[in-house]
Amino acid sequence: MKKLYKALLFTALVAALALSVALIGGCKEDTEPTGPVSSLRGTFTYNATLGGTSEQPLKLTTDPAALTDGSFSLYCGQGAPFTNASGINFAYQINQNLVLARDFTYVYTYSIVIKNPAAWGGTYGKMETTVSGTFEFTAGGDKDEYDVRLSAPTGGTQEFFGIIAGDPNNAYNGWSPSTEPTYAQNFDYAGLFDGYDYTFIGNVKAESGELTGERTLTVDKEDNSVSDDMFYAGLFDFLALYGKY
Repeated sequence: MKKLYKALLFTALVAALALSVALIGGCKEDTEPTGPVSSLRGTFTYNATLGGTSEQPLKLTTDPAALTDGSFSLYCGQGAPFTNASGINFAYQINQNLVLARDFTYVYTYSIVIKNPAAWGGTYGKMETTVSGTFEFTAGGDKDEYDVRLSAPTGGTQEFFGIIAGDPNNAYNGWSPSTEPTYAQNFDYAGLFDGYDYTFIGNVKAESGELTGERTLTVDKEDNSVSDDMFYAGLFDFLALYGKY
C-alpha cells in the first residue's frame, strides 16, 4: 500500500510540474510580440536654451515682414502690454524626449518655456506637449543617424500656458505663465476627422509650419539625441493671444 501511495504521489507531482511549465510557457508566449520588431528603439533627448545672451540676443519684433527664413526673432502683434517687452532679450528653453518602442510606436514629450534671462526676471509663458503615434525610419547620412518619420498624433495633448501680465503699464516685470492651460488641444480623436489641421494657429506660423503633426526628425544612436527644430517665432504671439492682464 505504501508503494502504491508513493507512486500515486510521484505521478501527481509530475503532473503538477508539467502543468506549471505549460502555464509558464503559455504566459511567456502571450507576451511575445507577434508583429514586426523595430531595430531602432530607445529614448532620445535634446535640451537647449536659445537667446538670453549678448552674443545670441533674441528680441521681440512687431513687424511680420521681419520674420524672414532663418531670422532669429520672436513675434508679437497683440498690442500693449505684450509688445512693450520688445526691448528686452528673451531666453527660449527647449526640452525634448522621444521614446521609440519595438512595436513601431512613439511617445514624444517636449516643452518650450519663454523667459526673461535677467537675474530679476522670470518665466513668461510655456507650451507642454505629449503626443503618441507610429513611426518608420531610414538610415541617415551618418552610420549612427536615422531619419525618423513620425505619424500625425493619434493620442496625447498640447497645452499652452498664456502670459499673465498683471499691471498693463509695467512691461514684463513680474509677468508669469498661467497656472492652468489657457488653450489646449486633445489629439485622442484627431484621426476621426478627415483633414485635421495640425498647423500652428497663431497669427504667424512657425517656419516648419506646425507645432505637431506628421514630421521627420533625426535621431543619433551614438549620443541618444534627437534633432528636431523647435524654434517657433510665433509662439510668444500665441501665448500673448491667450494671456491676460
